[in-house]
Amino acid sequence: MVANKENKAIDLVKAIMALLILALHTPLLAENNYILMPLYRLAVPFFFTVSSYFLFKKLNKCCAKEQIKVVLNYVKRNLILYFSWFIISFLFVFKERYTYMFDGKSNFILILKKLLFSSTWMGSWYIMATVLCTIIIFLLSKVLKNNLIFIISFISFLFCCFTCSYAKAFDGAGYDLFQKFCETLECTPSLSLFSGFVFISLGKILAEDNKKICNKSRDTVLFIVFFLFLTAEFFITRKMGWQRADDSLIMLVPTIYFFVKVILQTNINIGFSKFLRAFSVVVYCSQGIFFAIFNYAFELVGWNKTLKVDICEFLLITVFCIILTSIIISLEKSKKMKFLRYIH
Repeated sequence: MVANKENKAIDLVKAIMALLILALHTPLLAENNYILMPLYRLAVPFFFTVSSYFLFKKLNKCCAKEQIKVVLNYVKRNLILYFSWFIISFLFVFKERYTYMFDGKSNFILILKKLLFSSTWMGSWYIMATVLCTIIIFLLSKVLKNNLIFIISFISFLFCCFTCSYAKAFDGAGYDLFQKFCETLECTPSLSLFSGFVFISLGKILAEDNKKICNKSRDTVLFIVFFLFLTAEFFITRKMGWQRADDSLIMLVPTIYFFVKVILQTNINIGFSKFLRAFSVVVYCSQGIFFAIFNYAFELVGWNKTLKVDICEFLLITVFCIILTSIIISLEKSKKMKFLRYIH
């Protein structure tokens, strides 16, 4: 396995995954975007698993007191990232995201639920889910073994699958209770901490079971096999009309496990890995802002949403994110602008 600081393949894949998320939300292929859905769905679980892997890898080298400090710093870093983009996006997507705070019906509890369990800006659920899942699994690890934590987290993920990709196959079953429970938290099951648990758990398992990361050829074959199963699962559930949404698929768990194992065993020489690392965060966090800007611009010039317009939008946002990342990295070198590092 390649060490953290030397593994530039992770940074490259992060950038690719961020672009896949952008392509999903654009949508890049318009009404045919579902064709690439199995590929798109690798992105967020990959981020969950890799983030967890490096955190728990670091925790393994610390004593109990130091572990608490590391986790608190990790949480602090993610919360700063969250609220930095919350502030940045506020003016751009106020109408779409924040008017509920001032409609006279909101209260502190509702706003708190939105912050903790839902998205206040596009994609923000992932950051808060990472924070909450990490804290919970860290605490559980003090009393439970990895296998039991994984089983619990996998059951949580199954509930997400059964209220998402298999929802209409189980209408009226007990899974509706889980759906209603999530609604009281103002969250969508597949876009919440309940879907993140299992991938945070996988990252922890990978970080602590080094002996299992040893055969890249075997792991590559298994990744391909499970990705084919994932693809089949997506199209079967779609064909059967079971999908209420297409976020959570059972085969994502083994697919991500072997995908991350393969990447952790891969080393490539890239001279701009720091840029790629920052770029992946900027793309993910700024996409909602750019969608708001470009969609408004397209409406002004009378462009309807077509395949050509979607491709144009995807390319424009990618270019602007490259420029924005370059500016941020350049400016943060100044002492007065060091705070910019908190947004990536």
